Amino acid sequence: MSTHRLRAQADAHFDAQRYAQAVPLYEAALRRGVQSDGATPSTDTAHVLHFLGYSHYRLGNYEAASPLLKRVLAIEVYHVALRIDVSLSLASAYRLTSQLPLAAAHAEATRHMIDAADAAGHLTATQCAAARADVFSEIATNFAYEGRPSDALLNLEPALELYESLGDNDGMRKVLCQMSRVQSVQGLHELALATARKAEALDRNDVVVLNRVGNCLSNLGRHEEDLAYKRRELAIEEKKYGKRSEGAAESMRNLGTALCKAGHIEEGIATMRQASTTMEELRLTETLDYADCCYNLGFYLMNDSKLTEALTHLTRALEIYRRLLPPDHPGIAQCLKDLSDVNERLGNADAAALAAAASASVARRSQTACAGPGCTRTVMENGRPLEQCGKCRRTYYCSVGCQTADWKREGGHKAECKALVAEGLDPESGLKPLKPQS
Repeated sequence: MSTHRLRAQADAHFDAQRYAQAVPLYEAALRRGVQSDGATPSTDTAHVLHFLGYSHYRLGNYEAASPLLKRVLAIEVYHVALRIDVSLSLASAYRLTSQLPLAAAHAEATRHMIDAADAAGHLTATQCAAARADVFSEIATNFAYEGRPSDALLNLEPALELYESLGDNDGMRKVLCQMSRVQSVQGLHELALATARKAEALDRNDVVVLNRVGNCLSNLGRHEEDLAYKRRELAIEEKKYGKRSEGAAESMRNLGTALCKAGHIEEGIATMRQASTTMEELRLTETLDYADCCYNLGFYLMNDSKLTEALTHLTRALEIYRRLLPPDHPGIAQCLKDLSDVNERLGNADAAALAAAASASVARRSQTACAGPGCTRTVMENGRPLEQCGKCRRTYYCSVGCQTADWKREGGHKAECKALVAEGLDPESGLKPLKPQS
């Protein structure tokens, strides 16, 4: 088969969301050397690297995607608009492997790339505005991932303004859905629904919008209304991409969860089992979507007293969460808590105790806020967990600046630290450690 034909077949699979089938074809095209129709070989090579990297990205193989996307950025003849898209995908890949400093750095590098392209006249004003809006959106996603909803909203607002100025309904829908998610995290469920309705007014058949509106309704206890939205979402995905596609599998998982919340437990569990099987067949087992499917399935199996099967799915979810999420993510704490409950009901006392202790430790760190004056960060600026005071190990800070300010201020940590050290409290349990027997 010619290289051109390999690439054409790979592109067809990519467009149909059949990423697992696209990967070996793109790899074969690279091995043979990419041929072009009028374009330079370097441009064609960049195209194959781009779509091979993005296929790995969609399959959850972020470690494989990152070096491929980095190679694309080194090919300067590749159109700058596509290189900007690659740079944002690379930032997202780093975020999804918990490399938040690298994610932030690439988002900022993308901003500089846009400024340079604008100054050189390589992009139109419209292209620059759209690219800047995309950067704001990516930075907001990064902040939301770090648990900083206020900072996320500060970046979503200018993104929405830019998309509105461009008349870009797709961009507006995307940002409105992001805003709605952040508002849900903040517990503003009525506001989140109102924001999602604005997105729905732009396109009533967009599956992301349908999912968001349904989730908002579910958060308000309107589960049967949510169920109707999830059924529409799945029908659209199946009609567009077929029943054995990534989008259909994700929508099937969403429908299964909605069915369980609406009280249709058996049908919901059966639907989630089918979604899990489809994701496995599509090799999506290293994605957060698959992990969420395993977790939801395990949770409802536990509630339905199918404990052995629940244990299998919750364990699988935890393994993926630990690989893809920050170590102190609340989702890890919740999964560990459910594993503790299942093990206890199965009579596995030691395993239950270990999971409960691990859950408490993760939850404590994820909920701890910086003690700096006026600071409410729950993670450091680079996205990692807060640092402990080196003396008492009971107070946490996001930066040296916050620690210094809290130490120097009146009524600050200085006096408290001495008292805690004098008491000899154990930093994990809050209890005095046992003294060795003389």
